Amino acid sequence: MLWFLKTLRGKLPKEAFPIVRQNWMLTYVYLMKLYVIISGSLAQIGGAQLHIKSKKEYLEKHGYHVIIFHSSIGKSVFDCLNEYENCNLKEFALPAFYFTKKCCNRILSYMQKITSNYKYENCIIESHSIALSTWGELFAKRIGAKHFIFNITELPYSIPCLRSYLLFKFNRKELAFIKKEAIYTIFPNIVLPENHIVNLCAYNVDKSIDDVKNPFEDVLSNMQSKYIIGIVGRLEKPYVLGTLNQIRRFILDYLKEQKITLVYVGGETDGGEQIKMKITDYFASLPNVNILFTGFIYPIPSGLVEKFDVCIANAGTARRLRALGRFVISIDAHDNEPIGLLGVTTNNTLYRDSSDSAVQLITLLKDVLLEHVYTAPQKIVYDSDISKIREHLDFVAASSKLVTYYDIFDINYPMIVRLKRYFISLFGLECYMKLGYKRHCISK
Repeated sequence: MLWFLKTLRGKLPKEAFPIVRQNWMLTYVYLMKLYVIISGSLAQIGGAQLHIKSKKEYLEKHGYHVIIFHSSIGKSVFDCLNEYENCNLKEFALPAFYFTKKCCNRILSYMQKITSNYKYENCIIESHSIALSTWGELFAKRIGAKHFIFNITELPYSIPCLRSYLLFKFNRKELAFIKKEAIYTIFPNIVLPENHIVNLCAYNVDKSIDDVKNPFEDVLSNMQSKYIIGIVGRLEKPYVLGTLNQIRRFILDYLKEQKITLVYVGGETDGGEQIKMKITDYFASLPNVNILFTGFIYPIPSGLVEKFDVCIANAGTARRLRALGRFVISIDAHDNEPIGLLGVTTNNTLYRDSSDSAVQLITLLKDVLLEHVYTAPQKIVYDSDISKIREHLDFVAASSKLVTYYDIFDINYPMIVRLKRYFISLFGLECYMKLGYKRHCISK
């Protein structure tokens, strides 16, 4: 029957798929391509959400039906992502091995019920972190799908007992990162064949910075600051708190008599009140420092960015700020120390390489704001070619054709994991999460 339908598909017009049509003789069942994304939070706004939205649009344009399973708290700013409310699984805040097989099978059955609403000839599953990939591998095995890991976290984390599983995915060419350097945090003492190490860019085409009304125009004008420093990125990003000390020291050493405004552009899924309090308390003894928290804002008004004398950011955000001709101090994800001035002394936005010299944040702030050592980079057109997402499909196509999966439950987990699994089985996930385990730390 499947051969018959595939034969029909080759003879029928492309626009017929993926619907069902009838005539007086025969009912045609048209098979589609299914693409399942397993991600963390779709809520609010960040690089991950921008990429997922762009990938969804690209895939749908090329004949895929897209389903996104996630573990969001709150809504996305994109309506097209809010349609996956019934795919919100709180268990995805933790790896699958934190739950009993019975619980996992219940979750997998629910996922299968959703995907079984569609008749598809092939299915690709993409997991966005190592922890989430444990769910992806189990689900792929259940429905016979291709599963690959596209780790979009800046600092991927894995417990040592997962190394054999990750090497299995690596050898099958089913493991990719946003930067090649990230793989060495997973395999620190293993020599890997270079031709297997793959990085894929998390492309997106949305204008996260655009020419829209700046709601903070009057607020900043009333502050009458000599210098405005913009720290751009979600509040939970490590460099937000990691740069506090050097910013404060710079102000104490050089700007005690000048009014300074620190603008934190970005929020956190749970509101980030504790982080805001830490930042506010850190500068409370400096009367010349004003602090403005914008919260999540999309798009970021270009008029706001143009007020910044210097920006601190990393990853895609840093590149978008640099494209506007701003001074951007890019921060290394490993140590929260500066890589350099993007487009001036470095072209790196996430990890430094051998061409980047160690430099202190205080030095860069002094060079830019006081000494005027550098000329601001010229404005450029930001590369937002969505067609490059095709590279992701090419990566999948080049992976192993042998249909086999890793048994996640056959791993010898450490005692602490087994104790946590037992605790969750007795008292539930909500009780476990209330103990203070942060979602974004566990789900890396």
